[in-house]
Amino acid sequence: MTRFTDDLLLLEELRRAGSLTDDEFVIAKARVLTGNADAGAAKAQARLAEETNAKLQRLELQNQLMEVENRWDDAHEVLMVSDKYGKKSVPTGSDSVAMVISAVFVTVVLSVVGAAVDSAIPVIAGFICLLFLLIGAAVMSDKANRYAQAESYYLSEKSDIESQIEALETGRGKSGANR
Repeated sequence: MTRFTDDLLLLEELRRAGSLTDDEFVIAKARVLTGNADAGAAKAQARLAEETNAKLQRLELQNQLMEVENRWDDAHEVLMVSDKYGKKSVPTGSDSVAMVISAVFVTVVLSVVGAAVDSAIPVIAGFICLLFLLIGAAVMSDKANRYAQAESYYLSEKSDIESQIEALETGRGKSGANR
């Protein structure tokens, strides 16, 4: 007997024994009779599964990228500094340097005024002002450093995910060209 005959007889026995329903028998019989056509369908199904998996991976990476962008937007907003009019800007090291220069200037001016009027009050006020401005400069410097670190981390994460997306697309492009 041929392989087809053996397979068909086996399927008939399984159906009679109740191991296969009539619908399962018809499907299995069609598979035996189509032979190579079934292999082509399996290849097409495997290719479709691979493409679907690649699309799913790309969507997951795009979702991760959106999450990174959203976290950065939140962190960016928190780390910004506001001027006396409420205008927000990115904190920089030059802001803290400007505060130190202002502190020294105010202290010198108040010391000169105190010496001119022969009073210690302007000198004490100058040193208090110096203290507050130096504290402000330290806070501004810290905020500038935290902003720079957060931005660096964001850019690194973003670049990593974008590289993964590019590698996925490049890999899919190569596999598509090989077909």
